[in-house]
Amino acid sequence: MKDQTLGGIFLLGGIGVLISYLFLYYSNVLTRLMKIFRKNNFLLKFWYFSAFITVVSVIYVIVYYTFFERLKESSRNLFLISLIIFLVFAMLWSLSVFLIDKYKFNVYTQSPILFIVSLSTIGMLIASITNKLEILPLIALIVIVFHHTIYDFVIWPMIHKSG
Repeated sequence: MKDQTLGGIFLLGGIGVLISYLFLYYSNVLTRLMKIFRKNNFLLKFWYFSAFITVVSVIYVIVYYTFFERLKESSRNLFLISLIIFLVFAMLWSLSVFLIDKYKFNVYTQSPILFIVSLSTIGMLIASITNKLEILPLIALIVIVFHHTIYDFVIWPMIHKSG
C-alpha cells in the first residue's frame, strides 16, 4: 500500500456518505426524489449512467493513488484536503436534501453545498495534474468533475425545484 492515509480517509468518509444516503432512503426522501426523475425517462437514464460512471471513477482514482502511485507531497496535501471536503460536503448535501423535503427549505439551500463539492473535485483534478500526468486517472477525474459540476451543481437544483 502506497498511501494508507488516503485509503483510510476514503474508507471512513465513504462509509459516512453511504450512511447519509441510507438515511435519505429510510426516511423516504430518496423515493420522493426519484419521482422527479420518473417524469423524464431520458433524464433518469442519463443520471443513472453518469452516477455509475462517476462512482466507478471515484473508486478507481482512490485505488490508484492508494495502492499504485503515491502523490508527491504538495499534490498529496491538496488531494487529501479536497477529498475530505468532498466527502464531508457529500454528507451535508444529504442533510440539506432532507431539510428541503421534510421542512420545506428552499431548494437552493443545497446549492452552496453542491458548489463546494464541485470545487473539491476540481481540487482533486488539479492535484492529479500537478503530480504526474497519467491518462486514466485524468480521465476519471474529468468524469468526476463533470458530474459534480454540470449535473449536480448546475442541473440538479433546477430539476429538484421543478419536482
